[in-house]
Amino acid sequence: MFPKQVLIGIVIAKAVPVIKIKRSETNKIGYTILPSIIIRSNIIFLKEIKLSLSQHQIESKFYNDELIITSSSMRTLINLIPEHYPTNKEWKEFRTIVSMMQRKEHLTLSGLETIMKMRGIL
Repeated sequence: MFPKQVLIGIVIAKAVPVIKIKRSETNKIGYTILPSIIIRSNIIFLKEIKLSLSQHQIESKFYNDELIITSSSMRTLINLIPEHYPTNKEWKEFRTIVSMMQRKEHLTLSGLETIMKMRGIL
């Protein structure tokens, strides 16, 4: 099990934020936004990370050699990582999109367009 500061360092250094935009028949605007964070490493290390994440009420699951943190735990994870870290564009966009989702902006056409522009789709 890792202390909080070490866990934050691992997430910042090893994790890859992913935003998927998927067609949806049930969503009014026709699309749904699926944020996730993927950590790739050996299974022993990933098990330790999973245990540490669960102690912060962050759910994750294994898929091949990946540990995937999905949207149900995203707010908790985003709150765990200090706002000024990390400084790369990918994480800043990810944090912005998750914040938009928390405010339900992704459910509007203008919010979806903003997210698509950030991801380079529009």
